[in-house]
Amino acid sequence: MKQLFFLFILFCFASCDFFSSQTVKGIKSAPEQYREPNSVNLDGTIIATQSILGYTIGQLRDDEGDTIYFVTQNGANNGDKVTLKGHYTSLAKFSLLNVSGIVED
Repeated sequence: MKQLFFLFILFCFASCDFFSSQTVKGIKSAPEQYREPNSVNLDGTIIATQSILGYTIGQLRDDEGDTIYFVTQNGANNGDKVTLKGHYTSLAKFSLLNVSGIVED
């Protein structure tokens, strides 16, 4: 009986979104679910960065090959494998173009 209970608890933790990484496609398809602080947990590889006034602005590629922009106060370098934890929001608006991405919390 104890083993069954342990397996049930283990299954619950393994299937919980809190412990698993999302995908760029999933975040972009339901952005309203990722607007709260720390609602994004995204693994990937940094493919481009630029530092501006103490912030790093960059682009991350997830394991499926999709990309998303991010902003962080932590340093980041091209090729780094990272986990972004933050929320999804509008980063900039230029006339008809709206650039959205992840702001690290």
